[in-house]
Amino acid sequence: MAAVQTGIYVELQEGVTWPAWQQLATRAEALGFDVLACSAHLMPLEAPGGWSLDLWPVMAATALWTRSIRFGPAVLPITFYPPAQIARLAAAIDRLSGGRFELGLGAGRHEGEHRAFGLPFPGHEERLAMLEEAVEVIRLLWSGERVSYPGRWYRLEGARAQPTPVRGWLSVGGNSEASLRIAATHADEWSTTSASPEDLAARLRRLDELAVQAGRPPGAIVRTIMNGTLVGRDEAEVRRRAERTARLVPRLAGRPAQAILEGFVREWGWWAGTPEHIAAQAMSAVRMGFGRILFQVYDWEDVAALDLLAGAVVPRLHAEAVAAAAG
Repeated sequence: MAAVQTGIYVELQEGVTWPAWQQLATRAEALGFDVLACSAHLMPLEAPGGWSLDLWPVMAATALWTRSIRFGPAVLPITFYPPAQIARLAAAIDRLSGGRFELGLGAGRHEGEHRAFGLPFPGHEERLAMLEEAVEVIRLLWSGERVSYPGRWYRLEGARAQPTPVRGWLSVGGNSEASLRIAATHADEWSTTSASPEDLAARLRRLDELAVQAGRPPGAIVRTIMNGTLVGRDEAEVRRRAERTARLVPRLAGRPAQAILEGFVREWGWWAGTPEHIAAQAMSAVRMGFGRILFQVYDWEDVAALDLLAGAVVPRLHAEAVAAAAG
């Protein structure tokens, strides 16, 4: 069992401000998290009217505000930008950060934001085909060589992108057969979100099979799970965090405190509990084969939650992973 990597995931579009993001980024780094990941959307999806910072300036600022933590979107819909533009932006930010930028891509899921901003939103199969072509284009451009690509969705004629990235990390998110195949063939990392243990195990097995078919060792692909997390020193603190988080989600308004907590756990699949409980749930994912755990902290003002995760959950998780590997 390889060493477990841990990170923080934030819904960037849900009102996060510049001072708040700077505080989150620098605090996550100071606490020793390996990764800081964020969503990539064009508008708030839960509480309309708030800020929705654009991904690329946030990534550039993160490169300058931090020194060691890796960072990036998990994941950027390929429908937002042409892949040649993504390749150039990602390479520039990777250079700016000294090789710490991690590009995560997906097929996109929210039709409403595409309509709002005048972007085409093809059917699911078409978006997956776009994703595959985009990943191929980005990999080719990152080589630094001249690229001609006669795709259905994207065409390049002698394009050359400089500078190339220092590391060129590419992650693919999604649970469909096509997403798994693209990740197994092209990606450094595959990412997913909470699901039943049976579903997660089936996806991991299929990823291994597809990697072998692509001529790659399954161990070459980092497996990441992002899970909503409500942690507290005791059950009362967990409930308070659930109530505070619910205030950021209007559709949960009016529910009793216990119903809010149960909703996050049963309907959304979040991890909730004391540090011991959160570490145990995360360790279950590690035993399945996930090498990277992203704790989603939905309340972006709750820096104390980062402190508790780093101080009481992550050490337990690392210790249990070491013990499991030794056993």
